[in-house]
Amino acid sequence: MPRLSRRIVTFDAADEPLFARHARLWLWIWLLTQLTALALGTMVALFRAPSPRPFVAAVTHGALGAMLLAFVATHLAAAVAHRWLLAHTLARVALVALCFALAYAIAAAERAYGLLILGVALQGFVFLPGVWAGGALALMVCAGVVAAIMGGPGATSVGIVSRVGGVLLLGTVTGTILLYVHRANADARVREALLRQLHDAQRTVERQAREAGVLEERERLAHDLHDTLAQDFASIVTQLSAAELAMRRDGNADAAAAERHVMQAQAIARASLGEIRRLVLALRPSPLSEAPLGTALPRVVREWAAVHGVQAEVEVGALPALDNDAEVLLLRATQEALSNVSRHAAARRVSVTLQRADDLVLLEVEDDGVGMPNGSAPEGLGLLGMRERARRFGGRVIVEPAAGGGTSLTVALPLAAIST
Repeated sequence: MPRLSRRIVTFDAADEPLFARHARLWLWIWLLTQLTALALGTMVALFRAPSPRPFVAAVTHGALGAMLLAFVATHLAAAVAHRWLLAHTLARVALVALCFALAYAIAAAERAYGLLILGVALQGFVFLPGVWAGGALALMVCAGVVAAIMGGPGATSVGIVSRVGGVLLLGTVTGTILLYVHRANADARVREALLRQLHDAQRTVERQAREAGVLEERERLAHDLHDTLAQDFASIVTQLSAAELAMRRDGNADAAAAERHVMQAQAIARASLGEIRRLVLALRPSPLSEAPLGTALPRVVREWAAVHGVQAEVEVGALPALDNDAEVLLLRATQEALSNVSRHAAARRVSVTLQRADDLVLLEVEDDGVGMPNGSAPEGLGLLGMRERARRFGGRVIVEPAAGGGTSLTVALPLAAIST
């Protein structure tokens, strides 16, 4: 059944009028068609009559006038109640049947108004579903054939055959148009259904991608917690246990050994605190929500340097507006690189550079630490995740020995893929 709203009426496929698409346009075409048929019929009737007085009398005082008045009133009511009629199938069928009966009666009373029947056929297309419109057209053709066969006084066989042929030809042409429009509507419904399915599929893919991203972040965080904090806390427990044993060894307190173990536990605890801060910064989007990347990145580097006591230099060049995901990638890559420096490099100085180079955006993190064992960087979860994120933008992550010793990490992203 149709669903009626304030501005638009949508239909189930079986209940949709044949000309439901651009319905308001077809409604005006139908009304103008009937108005033209009324005007032409009146002109022909006046021209054919030997005197206009009998025709005027029939219109103003006879049954013809009453039928014409009812016909016009019915059309005006249909135009005003168009939306309401579209929501009630039986009312539409009754309207077309009434208009057909009036048009047929008017044409029987005055043959000059026969064109009104063609307008009723168009009305069936405007108001009725395809099957009903086809039935209405078939009924009108049959009525036209009967009227042509019955003819009138003095009708000849040639005249009857020509009129029947004309009715059948007109019905065939109109039926062809009906079938074409019906097929076009069916194709349009199929296209709309496919577009809806495509839209739903895109939304499903986007939702799955977001869920996969969240799952990936959770897995990365779980690995980071296992590889850093869990091991650090285990080391703290070991050092404190060793200090306790030193305090109780042979009943005498070994103060020097206990102090050494406690200091080592403190150092590990400080490193763990820094790791916790790194994880919180990686999870919290506040740096980018509070400031653009060019401001947030230097602040993240300075905070890291203050925690780890490492001298840090930051240089951010002029950048175009970047995609939000790309900004997150560059910030997270910086945090991951700095974390690797604090855990593995034993560096005293770190330089971070973010700049545009031709059609690339380059992030470079270089330290003066111990460098890479065996000339290659260990592929931890953080670096693997960084490479995966960069590949989504068609970029690369390069880890290589620095020129003056230490390690250099470069994230290269194509500008065309990340600029907005």
